[in-house]
Amino acid sequence: MLNHTELNDLILKKIRSQSSQQENSLDRWYGQCYPVLIDSLSRERNLKSKVTIAIVATGSWVPRIITGDIDDELINQFRGYYNSIPNTIEEISIDPVNKKKKSNVKSNANTRFRLSEYYMHCNRLVNSVSIDRADKNASTVSKFMHFLSPTVFPIFDINIAKRVRITSSKSSINLSMNQYSKYIAAISVLKEKHDDTWRRIENLAEESECSPIRIIDKILFRE
Repeated sequence: MLNHTELNDLILKKIRSQSSQQENSLDRWYGQCYPVLIDSLSRERNLKSKVTIAIVATGSWVPRIITGDIDDELINQFRGYYNSIPNTIEEISIDPVNKKKKSNVKSNANTRFRLSEYYMHCNRLVNSVSIDRADKNASTVSKFMHFLSPTVFPIFDINIAKRVRITSSKSSINLSMNQYSKYIAAISVLKEKHDDTWRRIENLAEESECSPIRIIDKILFRE
C-alpha cells in the first residue's frame, strides 16, 4: 500500500497528465450517467427506494448481474447505520470485521457508526451474502456505499487497488473490506497532511460539479 506521500505524488502526477489524455467510451458513459444517478438518489426520500436505486446503479457499473436483497427487515436494520454515516471521510471509524458477531441494529439515529458493520449490511443488501463472505466484494459494496454517500465513501475496484499497490491480483472478486479500509485511511491522511493537493482536488470537483472523493476515484481509475 502506498503511504500518504506516495499517494499524493501519484495523484499530482495523474492530474498533470490528464489534460493530454483522450476521453474513451467508458469515460463518457460514467460522465453521462453519474450526475443523473446522484441527482436521483439525492431526491429520493424513501430509504427502500433509495437502496434499490443504488443497487441498480451499482449493477450498471460492474460486469456481472447484481442479486440484491431488500426485504423490509434488512432495510430496518440498515436504517440506523445509514442515519449515522459521518459527514466526512476522516470521521470514519475503521474497525475489523467480526464475522462471528451477528449484528442486530435497531432503527435509530443514535447508533454509533462502525465501518465494518455498515459494510456488512451493505454487502447483504447488494450481494445477498452469508456472514462468512461479509468482508468480501469491496468492488460492488464500495460503489453502493458511494452512490448513497458520494461525499464520504470512495469507490474501490481492481484498477484503483493496483494503482495504490494494495493488490497485484487481476480480479476484483476477492477485494476485501480490510483492503478498502486501508484505502479510506490513506485518503483521510492525504486530506489531513497535503493541503495544496486537496485544494487542487476540490477545485477540480467544483469544476466537475461532484465531490472531491469522486475526483480521486476518476483520477486513479484511469491508466
